[in-house]
Amino acid sequence: MKSTREIINLRVLSVEEGKEIGFVHELLLNPQNGSIDFLLVKDGEWYYGLKALPFSAVQGIGEYALTVASSGDLKGLAETPDAVALLESNPRLIGLRVLSRKGRLLGRVKEYYVDENSGKVRGCLLVPEGRDEAAGIIEDKYICTFGRELLVVEDDADKNLMTEFPDGEMPASQLQEKEAAAPGAEAAGSAPETEEEVEEGSAEAEDSLKLFRERQRQYLIGKKLGITITSDDGEVIAEEGAVITGELIDRVTEAGKYILLTMNVRE
Repeated sequence: MKSTREIINLRVLSVEEGKEIGFVHELLLNPQNGSIDFLLVKDGEWYYGLKALPFSAVQGIGEYALTVASSGDLKGLAETPDAVALLESNPRLIGLRVLSRKGRLLGRVKEYYVDENSGKVRGCLLVPEGRDEAAGIIEDKYICTFGRELLVVEDDADKNLMTEFPDGEMPASQLQEKEAAAPGAEAAGSAPETEEEVEEGSAEAEDSLKLFRERQRQYLIGKKLGITITSDDGEVIAEEGAVITGELIDRVTEAGKYILLTMNVRE
């Protein structure tokens, strides 16, 4: 089990090449299955945009580094539309308010924990409303919805908080001590503790997305569309073979078909 603090800013090493190829910048959560599907990696060519690393390509996550088979596992965001879709809809769990099914505001998420083998989110550390200290971990089986604004949980989630996972890892009562003592903790930094810090983190992610969108837009303009794109009610938005222009991109985006466009272009 790994907390996000143990993953973000971790070095990414290529086993085949025996070298550092970047570091983890962000985790992309798939809210439908509650798993981390991709990691965003900042490499030596960061000025071209962040790279996407499928979690399935991760070979191991240690205290010193996260390992992958080779640098070929990193893909540009333009090559990974699934990662783009998650980046645009990705809920940022840390700082998210926690609400029960019956509408009780339970508090906020201070941290969350990922199964290092599957990428599954196994639990979220809850700080109760009006308090500063964490009360315990909400186990994944009590989580109903990973939303952009709220984490919705079962009504009895706060009555069944864990102090540690079934395998004995990551006791909530020792979170601060563990983070302070962990090697590289200072380098990894700390997760947002205040609303201002959460907003700063969200703004940074939004800036990365805006930069990527602009670069992808420039990449797409002048290429040809590989399929005919229609709206949900069947109206043709763009014909197959049409030259992609800024206006065409805007029309497709307004109709909610931008991801479909990015997946079907040709020279």
